[in-house]
Amino acid sequence: MNKPDMRSFHYAGKHYPFSLVVAERKSLALTVRPDGSLEVRAPQGASSEQIDMFLAKKWLWLEKQLAQFDRYRKPRSEQQYVTGASLYYLGRQYILNVIEDTRSLVRIEGRKLAIHTASFLSDEHHNQKLISRWLDNRRKLVFFQQYNTACARFHLDEKTRPQLKWKKMRTQWGSYSSKTHTVYLNSRLIEAPTEAIRFVCIHELCHIQYPHHDVEFYKAMDRYQDTGWRKVEERLELRFG
Repeated sequence: MNKPDMRSFHYAGKHYPFSLVVAERKSLALTVRPDGSLEVRAPQGASSEQIDMFLAKKWLWLEKQLAQFDRYRKPRSEQQYVTGASLYYLGRQYILNVIEDTRSLVRIEGRKLAIHTASFLSDEHHNQKLISRWLDNRRKLVFFQQYNTACARFHLDEKTRPQLKWKKMRTQWGSYSSKTHTVYLNSRLIEAPTEAIRFVCIHELCHIQYPHHDVEFYKAMDRYQDTGWRKVEERLELRFG
């Protein structure tokens, strides 16, 4: 997602980067996002000194919010590809079940993700290749389904819409390149519910007209996103971020 206009606040020996959104409002407001990023919304004409004083008064609350979100963020363990391991797909957790077979394929069987393999059951490298191939096929289907829904809200047809691609990303769920007119999705989004995938698609399409996270961008988000999109964003960061 496009880089916002960043500021920084220093207090109690700590450094807090934050994005500043200037809007037509009467008071300052602070939002702490589940990924630990901060956003300050300020009225037009607010000085840096006023913003710093506001953040100093909110410091204890800010620290509590950051600590609360930090407790939810667990380090991602290395994915295993043996019976009993788990994998998320479209927001649901599936238990892997490796089955000896004369053919190799992956399919959902109830609440399990069955890996039928003609190789050794313990051959994790082969199992991983089967899962990766299956997930990529699912991305082609699911990502384009949600992207088509998002593009329809902007009245973008196949000639005017950006290309859609996906790739591994470390810190972003998506991005938009104005140079190549391409929307990129984080390949890990296949783990998240469809409403989260659609949310990221719409977010990036808003960046076509509004490159920065300013007041006009958020007006567009409210206009094109599903009702309750902020909750979708929060759950995406808490569970899959």
